[in-house]
Amino acid sequence: MPLRKLWNSLRRHNARPIEKVAQDASVEQSIVKLNGSPDPEVVEAAIKPRTASKHVSELCSTLQKLEPETILEIGVGDGQRALEYLSGLRDLGSPVRYFAIDQFELADGELSLREFHQMLRNAGIRPQIFPEPVAAGLTRFLHTIGSADVVLLNQPIPEVDIQQVNSLLRRISNDRTSILSLNDGKQWVPMSIGLDSDRLAA
Repeated sequence: MPLRKLWNSLRRHNARPIEKVAQDASVEQSIVKLNGSPDPEVVEAAIKPRTASKHVSELCSTLQKLEPETILEIGVGDGQRALEYLSGLRDLGSPVRYFAIDQFELADGELSLREFHQMLRNAGIRPQIFPEPVAAGLTRFLHTIGSADVVLLNQPIPEVDIQQVNSLLRRISNDRTSILSLNDGKQWVPMSIGLDSDRLAA
């Protein structure tokens, strides 16, 4: 084979298509862009600690003074309140058993049962949840747990259920139970339900 033909054959064998070269160059540029320095604003937003709301901080302080061993929360909202005060109590060396009553997605709640459970588990908190209406949840709590040292009420009670709910709250109360209600979503205030034969029969 003449030298010229041999040379051309070798060149065709080693050449890369122009489209392939352009594609590889584009990929390399994408890799450089992805591996480049991150946006400082994005990093700052990601690592910026969440500041607890004022009423959550006050609630955590109140709970620390009450020194409960069990907390029952009725109505969890977006879940952040429970996450913050439970984490705060744990950091202060006052871990508690936590229970919650909420219907979540079944009542168009702010988050699903799965999301709430995962949120707390990711923080090392093991909740026990009753995903049902308040009266049914209190009944099951009464029969399985017995009593709570603190009850946090953050959910409107239908007028038709108020008498039954108050009766159940009395039955799950012990000598040191405090029932706190979130007043207009701003301040936790003691809620008085009185005592009657329901509690004595529990």
